[in-house]
Amino acid sequence: MFCHYCGNRMPNDAAFCNNCGNKVPQVSQGSPTNSEIDPTMRSGPPSQPPLPVWQPTVQAG
Repeated sequence: MFCHYCGNRMPNDAAFCNNCGNKVPQVSQGSPTNSEIDPTMRSGPPSQPPLPVWQPTVQAG
């Protein structure tokens, strides 16, 4: 299963995320498990776009 706050992969019986420390909500019997949910559709904090990588320009002199 995955943490709903940071997206970290965790054991199915975890009570707290070992990455961010947030409490894992208990899954009720009627709710689909994380293995049944498409991981690309998970809700959570929006991902940050990658920062541009600075590449120096070399000119012949």
